[in-house]
Amino acid sequence: MLSPSDSDVNSNSALPTRVSLRSRKDWFTWFTHLRCLSDSHWELVDPDGPEFDYRTIDYPKFPDRDFLREKLIAKRNEEYIQRLTQWSNTPNVSRPKTPPAAPGELTTGDESEWYRSERIFWEVECTWASVNRRHYDRIKRWIFDSVPGSVLQPAINKAVSEGNCSAQNLVRKLKQLYAPSPSVMKAMEREVEAEWEEARRRHLREDVEETAIYLQIEREGSEGGDRRYIR
Repeated sequence: MLSPSDSDVNSNSALPTRVSLRSRKDWFTWFTHLRCLSDSHWELVDPDGPEFDYRTIDYPKFPDRDFLREKLIAKRNEEYIQRLTQWSNTPNVSRPKTPPAAPGELTTGDESEWYRSERIFWEVECTWASVNRRHYDRIKRWIFDSVPGSVLQPAINKAVSEGNCSAQNLVRKLKQLYAPSPSVMKAMEREVEAEWEEARRRHLREDVEETAIYLQIEREGSEGGDRRYIR
């Protein structure tokens, strides 16, 4: 099940749009932003992932009383069979003389308690659906905001022809149209990794230099005393 992020859960504002997919050269940056913005909801739009079941982010319908009653009866019978099986498998020396009693007729109290518990579970599912639907709508809106119409329209046409206009399928079509070849993507990833490594090393060198200066000051202070207190 999808999980709500700690932030933005109750926000209806659109995600920030600072990149734009205008041509093939923009794909890597645009796709990286989409991946980061989607965060824990990546399965909603992952073009390489399995087909996402969008029914899981629709509001579930609360079942009627007849369905709930049949579900409760089935549950009671299943629990009875489990108790009876456990009783049968217990050695004679430690097994009770009488087997477990079969479930009796349902009472109004039984049904009311079961109804209330099912209602609680249903309300929780509705909350999850609401949160995940809000995230999905915001991600899809970001896609439409960050891709110009002239670039987006061919992908929309392909998605419509397949009868699947989900955000995930839309990203798939954009990838087919504008993503560089795998070899180019790999080279771009290596370039980014090299830049990160260089930044890490530069930061490490700066830390070493700052530490050396600090130690030099400490050493000079210990040798000559703290001159701030010398009158």
